[in-house]
Amino acid sequence: MNFRVAVADDEPLARVMVAELARQDPEVGEVLECGDGRRLLDVVSAHHPDIVFVDFEMPGVDGLQAAHSLKRTGIAVVFVTAFSQYAASAFDAAAVDYLLKPFPDRK
Repeated sequence: MNFRVAVADDEPLARVMVAELARQDPEVGEVLECGDGRRLLDVVSAHHPDIVFVDFEMPGVDGLQAAHSLKRTGIAVVFVTAFSQYAASAFDAAAVDYLLKPFPDRK
């Protein structure tokens, strides 16, 4: 199965790094990049990704607001953020995982 993945982060370097890691996975077929939560919701509506990697703090629609909007869609939401204090809120929004930046990009 080829998964469709969306990555939302307002920091371009962080977004590119997560997107590149996703592209290296042979089970990932397509990676869509978004610079904010509003664009993420548009991408979800148009492309129906299976997995979303989202930063917590973004302008406009933040990651938590986006996750709440996606809660009943069946899309797996993974937070990738530098802020550990938001973990409980992320899991309340049905996140499947919570990764703290920076993280190693090697196994």
